[in-house]
Amino acid sequence: INPGKCLLLVTCLLYFQRPFTHKPSETDAISHLFAQQNVALNKLTEKVRLLPPSTYNSTILPNELFKNNEMYDFCMCNPPFYSSYDEIFMLQSFKQFLPPSGSSIAGTDSEMICEDGEIGFVLKILRESVVLKDKIRWYSTLVGKKSSVRVLQDAVMEAEGVHKVITKVLRRGNSVRWILCWTFISDCFDTN
Repeated sequence: INPGKCLLLVTCLLYFQRPFTHKPSETDAISHLFAQQNVALNKLTEKVRLLPPSTYNSTILPNELFKNNEMYDFCMCNPPFYSSYDEIFMLQSFKQFLPPSGSSIAGTDSEMICEDGEIGFVLKILRESVVLKDKIRWYSTLVGKKSSVRVLQDAVMEAEGVHKVITKVLRRGNSVRWILCWTFISDCFDTN
């Protein structure tokens, strides 16, 4: 979900050369167009099938994925972290008192901002996952703000049918992100 115009995470996954097909879904039409061009330029059409752009107002996990009762190993999301430019500016003003992280805020509006911020975006994915349950073995999302981590962990742990929740911390210099994963499958660690 929201792989961006460069499809960086998808490309990284292709490095492992696992026998799976990627079906990225982008909410931004312009990023989707660039992603299509990148897939073609890099001759990845056999391994990457871009789904039509979805919108935050409809489902985030495209219904098209589940038309043929297909099942998937994982869902990976890089949600918009912010609810407005005001929030971005406010958080940037706090960062002036911290050591430089070496990162900057960059992206299209839809990559950075959605009405309900990252909590709202991820909660929508969670609600959809409760309906889809084991159609996807692992649901995962990046979390960009420490203030969102506990709220989202609690929501996932309280969701009906969730069997396992994992949170991992990613550190790069002074930048910290979290990966939140959950599954509805009890034998989710089965390697088959």
